[in-house]
Amino acid sequence: MYQSGLAPRSIGTLCHPVTIRPCCHPCSSTPRVAFLRARGQKVIGQASSTESEAKTERAPAVGGLTEEGPEKERERGEVIQVDPDSEVAKKQEQADRLRSAERFMVRSTGKALCISCGYEYEKQKGDPEYPITPGTEFEELPRDWQCPVCGAAKNTFQSQAVKVAGFAENQQYGFGGNSLTSGQKSLLIFGSLLLFFGLFLAGYLLQ
Repeated sequence: MYQSGLAPRSIGTLCHPVTIRPCCHPCSSTPRVAFLRARGQKVIGQASSTESEAKTERAPAVGGLTEEGPEKERERGEVIQVDPDSEVAKKQEQADRLRSAERFMVRSTGKALCISCGYEYEKQKGDPEYPITPGTEFEELPRDWQCPVCGAAKNTFQSQAVKVAGFAENQQYGFGGNSLTSGQKSLLIFGSLLLFFGLFLAGYLLQ
């Protein structure tokens, strides 16, 4: 049977004319192209709508304000005004004071090294040629004092100092242990352990 709307065509003059009916199946070229075009337009439309929604979500509110709330602003590092009389401000001030006090004490050794020739001034010896009496700190030397070896000025000397294993604020407490260096503290601790260990063994020997 013939398909509706399509007229058969005959080829040649045969006894039994052969008719060729045009195919209207979706696999034919023209309907398939139309089908692919419609599908592509649908996919493009969906992609554009998704992109517009994403831009809408990323866009900030009018006037630079966001609707995320104060918690989000605090997470971003925004500066929040705090009442100076509040409990939070007092705790913050106390924490800043304690943090500034956490500095190791630097103690002078009484020695200074000449950068030009390597001469070392010692507090215990002084400088008998100037003369400088023994026990004089390098900072207390006169301004016109010079290196006895190369004649360099006082400002060319580098003062030798050690860092004490303790905070400067704690130097007024205790029995002087806070003013010891890390090496001196280690020697004191391990020396005490060896002493007690020796006494422990001596008790067995006495028996």
